[in-house]
Amino acid sequence: MLHKIAEIDVPGAESIVGRVRRHLADKLAELLGEDSEIAAETVLLADELIANAIRHTRSGEQGLVRVSVCLLEGRVLRVSVRDEGHDTNRPRLGEASLDDVSGRGLMMVDQISTRWGVIANAEQAGSTVWFERALGMP
Repeated sequence: MLHKIAEIDVPGAESIVGRVRRHLADKLAELLGEDSEIAAETVLLADELIANAIRHTRSGEQGLVRVSVCLLEGRVLRVSVRDEGHDTNRPRLGEASLDDVSGRGLMMVDQISTRWGVIANAEQAGSTVWFERALGMP
């Protein structure tokens, strides 16, 4: 069973990221409690994906980003971030050196999430990057 926690379409502008982060934090606090480590980490990972969509896709060129948070079977949180695509770029896990100032977002998603992936949107340009977090509930 799928239960939608939040879904929001926002302009692809860096100035909006803080508002989306607060919205997600409020929704996850309602679900998991104010002091939930999983909620805090989930917001951090979502923030990285939103920032990537704005910086690296057409979403950041006066486009939109759609952020969705769902609860699957009551035990798994799934966060999806849909962008408007880019001609030559598909989200991929890279390697950042200690000297690099960026490039760690998907590495964090890979390390902290239970699983993650990228779905190419066939009907439209763009892709959806998603991750899941197991809640440890029975």
